[in-house]
Amino acid sequence: MKFVLAKCTSRLGHQILTVLQRQSIMLTLVLASSLYVYGQNPQPEPRTLQSDLLAFVDSLQSDPSFQEEMTQLGEGLLAATGLSPQSILNQPLPAFSLVDLEGQTLTNQDLVGKVVFLHIWDPDYQPTPELTTQLNQLQKFYRNQEVLFLSLTMVQAENLEHYLKRSPLHFRHLPAAYSLILQISMIPQNLLVDRNGIIRYTTTSFSDLMLGKDTLDLPALREQIDQLLVE
Repeated sequence: MKFVLAKCTSRLGHQILTVLQRQSIMLTLVLASSLYVYGQNPQPEPRTLQSDLLAFVDSLQSDPSFQEEMTQLGEGLLAATGLSPQSILNQPLPAFSLVDLEGQTLTNQDLVGKVVFLHIWDPDYQPTPELTTQLNQLQKFYRNQEVLFLSLTMVQAENLEHYLKRSPLHFRHLPAAYSLILQISMIPQNLLVDRNGIIRYTTTSFSDLMLGKDTLDLPALREQIDQLLVE
């Protein structure tokens, strides 16, 4: 559903998408249903519902108690369904075979013996300039060590360069990674995989997704990478 809503171009559609990502799936379904019902039964003042919904969503985004409650609810729902960002920790990275932008094939076997940083993203939730800068700094810091930086996205190769021109990221890019992403990720997310192919660390929690956290704790992340390098 979030990918359908992501294609909405109006501010209302964007706000509803924001709720889906950062507030509550249940709340979003209620809002989306209200919009659908309203569309089936036009009212004399068509802008009233939009204005009311926008004001309502804006008020929720600034309400700490609501955010805490929705975080607890969301984490409980995700844990119950096995979709929590933490549910993949200490699990092997699923088998894959992907082709990068240079036409080279990459598989699990190519990762053996290396620490792998996976940056998983979608154009609808493209990294902020601040996050892109941090990712590039991290890659530069470890460029002469056994750390492989991979960027995964569902975007087709022919469309990916358009996004990279706007926000250059110095990773090895793996487009059209549908199957792998669906098995391991809530977009956006960053993962660390150890030398044996086991997912050991994620920079994303439900709270981060809900609150729209879009920067990294670089010292903590470097500590995790350094630990994996010496194991």
